[in-house]
Order: sequence, then structure tokens, then C-alpha cells
Amino acid sequence: LPERGLALTVNLPSVDADFWRKALTPANGNGASASSGGSAAAGESAAPLSLAVLKTPLLDISGRRLHDVILKAAPAGNSWQVEVNAKEAAGQINWDGAGQGRVKARLKYLTLPESTPQQEAMQRLGEAESQDELPGLDIVADNFVLGSRRFGKLELLARNEGRVWRLDKVALNAPEGTINGKGLWRTDPRGAHRTDVEFRLEAGDAGKYLDRLGFPGTLKRGSATLAGKLAWNNTPTTLDIPSLSGEVKLTAEKGQFAKVEPGIGKLLGLWQD
Repeated sequence: LPERGLALTVNLPSVDADFWRKALTPANGNGASASSGGSAAAGESAAPLSLAVLKTPLLDISGRRLHDVILKAAPAGNSWQVEVNAKEAAGQINWDGAGQGRVKARLKYLTLPESTPQQEAMQRLGEAESQDELPGLDIVADNFVLGSRRFGKLELLARNEGRVWRLDKVALNAPEGTINGKGLWRTDPRGAHRTDVEFRLEAGDAGKYLDRLGFPGTLKRGSATLAGKLAWNNTPTTLDIPSLSGEVKLTAEKGQFAKVEPGIGKLLGLWQD
């Protein structure tokens, strides 16, 4: 037991954190004090809870599903210090619930979790996400994986400005190549979404970089730079092809294309032209 206060241990077959977050948010919609002790009075009321431990095979949080989760949380001033160990992520997280909230994470590894069944159902119905509840993000993961693609080290900075979710920095660094970018996700008063991104990819060994990203044997050696600006009418996770606009420039040299599928070969032919 802790020296003072209470310790809470939860061990369940599954936990829906999104449900409990909404259920425990006060009727006035100001959940900062409940989640983080955003004021002195709130901190005093939350003081008895000195340690919380969660163990569950399935944890649904922010529309994503984590597996085999062991989570330990303790109050640290007006925030919570969290140690997480799961199939998809491991490391230290600091959660500050003031305002829109802010997540600072330093992770050994991060694999983008799959969507929860509820989130997938919303996507099938065409219900767009809202950035209103998204917290600010300061995330560093030594190894970031998206699907079968191993991007290397991830650094991400983002902040919520009401109707604008601003991605100040996203950097993906691997020995074979790097990706750097920034972007905006805006929502107008009618609820329409607009995403703008700017990016630059540089690969010293383009062949090995494509191998890392899940396209083995596509290219031998070579160096490449791919840079551009793109925009579309939807959320960042839903690329809307009919509204897609922008420009992309590819520079490649000192490499040799291997035998590839006809569709990819046609695309590369267009790039060469």
C-alpha cells in the first residue's frame, strides 16, 4: 500500500475508458478537475487516490484498442504520471487534463492500435471524427510501426486550437531515410472538415527504405527526395480522393527498378515521364 491515500487495482476482461471518461465528466462538461486536479480544490478532493493499477486484455481508449495492458498511474501535481506496458506501446506518459488536455509520452515502442468496433461502425456510417476533444500531443517513440511499415523513431508535436488541430511537427527517422512534415485539421461552423499537410521524404538508400516500409525488392540502391503539399476535404485519417489537390515533386537517381507489379510499374513510369 502507499504511505498515504488509497490504492485502486482494476483487473477486468475488458475496459472501455471512453465510456468511463464520459460517465465521470460533470454535467457542466468541465472534466479537467475530475481527471487531473486542475484546481487546488480539485487536487485536494482527488488526493486520497495515490495509486491506480489497471490490468486488462482489452482496453478501448480514444477510439483505439490496446491489448494485454498493464497500466500504473499516480498523481503528480496537477497531472497524472502513467507507466504503460501493452502489446502496442510501452513507456512513460504524463497526462494533464487542464483545458483540452495534453499528453506527453516517451515510449520504447508504439504500434498504431486498431480502431474499436464502435469507431469502425462510425466510419462505415460516414460519421466524421471531431477534433474538439483531442488533447495536445508531445510524443517520442523510439520505434514506430504503422501496419507492416517500420518507420523508426517518431517525434510528434500537436495542439488543439478549438476548430483547428495544428500538427506542428511529425518526424520519422530511420537509418535509410527520414520523413518530416506538418499540417492543419480545420472544421468550419457547419462541421465540414479540411486537412492540409506539407511533407518531405529523403532516402539515402531508397531501396532499403522501401524494404523497411513493406515494399521489398522494388528498388536496388538509389537515393530519392519526395516533397509536396496536399489538401483534401475530410479528416487526416480519411483521405478523400475527389477533393484531393496539391503538388508533389520526386527526385531520384543512382538506382535501378527491380521487377514489380504492373500497376506499380505504370505508376513509376508516370513518375519517370
